[in-house]
Amino acid sequence: MAISLDIKLVTNAKKFRIQLIKGLTQELQKLFLSKKNNILTQVRQIIINAVAQSEAFRALQGAFPNDPARDLQAHFGLSSSDAERAAQNILEVVGRSVVLETGSGGSGVLKINIHAIERSFTEFLNVPGGTFISEPSGATVPWITWLLVNPNVDLPKGFNIVFTNGLSSQDIRSSRSGRALMKSLDSIVSGGISVGGIYAIPEIGRGGAQNFISKAINSNKVRAQIIDILSKNLGLRRS
Repeated sequence: MAISLDIKLVTNAKKFRIQLIKGLTQELQKLFLSKKNNILTQVRQIIINAVAQSEAFRALQGAFPNDPARDLQAHFGLSSSDAERAAQNILEVVGRSVVLETGSGGSGVLKINIHAIERSFTEFLNVPGGTFISEPSGATVPWITWLLVNPNVDLPKGFNIVFTNGLSSQDIRSSRSGRALMKSLDSIVSGGISVGGIYAIPEIGRGGAQNFISKAINSNKVRAQIIDILSKNLGLRRS
């Protein structure tokens, strides 16, 4: 005699699938939270490295001396030591600003948000040395604002940047960078190298919606590196 039993495990296959996926997503979120600090440390370093390796950041550190298109120390009137201190302050703010958050992205989706900078760049704009008073003119030079937010430089008409070849020895001694000086066009030494009749921050250092920090963080390379870190820490296979 045979006994046949039919046991109905679920009344709704779709409902079971949804519950299963929900459970797996919750477990994945728990795993993420247990690894969060390690992931955050690695993501923070990736973002710091991306900013530090950007062309504009390297220009701020003096990587392109006497290149009118890229010598940001000369354009902003910064000594090498002041520029380096400001650069390191920028990296510190970048590192502190990185935050990881999780949330639901729908059925079976664990959404991970990475916030690295605030839209207003307020903390960046207040880094020590980001603004200084130029002597002897007494003019305020908000170079960090030009670099990150607003590249429009309000200078008296008829003034421009003059690089070393157009400067006297006395001018060079007066220059904070030792490579350029803001001068009246009427006083420019013959043969000088200027950046045009109307001064403008070079393209490499022009701030705005997509300044050099935003571009570095939002690059495909950084995205791929972060995905790789998440995959390794959470034991996921990349598709």
